[in-house]
Amino acid sequence: MIPFFPVVMTHESLACGTFNGTPPELYRFSHYVRGDEIEWSRLQSTTDSFAGETEALEYFQKNLARSRMP
Repeated sequence: MIPFFPVVMTHESLACGTFNGTPPELYRFSHYVRGDEIEWSRLQSTTDSFAGETEALEYFQKNLARSRMP
């Protein structure tokens, strides 16, 4: 098993204050819509952050979706 190390990701344009809020081509920002938690849980379960999709979904519902669920 690979040991866990906290990582902070940065980008030159953010550090310089030149980021204009537009993501690079092929990327996009979007607001939460019902169902996004399923994809988030699926993705998180592949990173070994959770034992499986169910555990990831429970975490999302308890910690991330309290006031965000429409």
